[in-house]
Amino acid sequence: PALDASLCKSDAIRAELANATTLDTQPRRRAKGYVSRGQGHPALAGNYQSSVALPVIHSKGYMHTAELPVSRHTPPAATIKNVSWNWNVTGWPQGLEVHLCQGASLCLNVSRQRTGSTAFFGNQLASRKFYYTMKIGNAGRVPVAGQQGRITVDW
Repeated sequence: PALDASLCKSDAIRAELANATTLDTQPRRRAKGYVSRGQGHPALAGNYQSSVALPVIHSKGYMHTAELPVSRHTPPAATIKNVSWNWNVTGWPQGLEVHLCQGASLCLNVSRQRTGSTAFFGNQLASRKFYYTMKIGNAGRVPVAGQQGRITVDW
């Protein structure tokens, strides 16, 4: 089908569409995510990876926080589809609580799963920071040596 170039606001896109005769609706892979086309406008998808050194926990009952930086290339209006995580500490201490959070109150308990993936944060803004919280309960032993915390945010 022929494309209507007047539907696009960008002069560059309008010029490309003027030379096009059909619209390819198959996704195209890119280094980070892929591009799928629909209704004559490109729709971008992508992801970013982030990591942080997790803290050493010396006190029981105290909540430690480790912020994960957001990529500066994340589109401001991009909404999350999936988040994958991987965190590690030395050993598997009794009473360790680990949460992956975004914002003040959106937290997922990942205490029993050091590696995983979820749609729990779906439709939230990908440009908002994530952070890990870690705490050792009264029954646990300290110190606990945090290692690395990682996430991949897909939008």
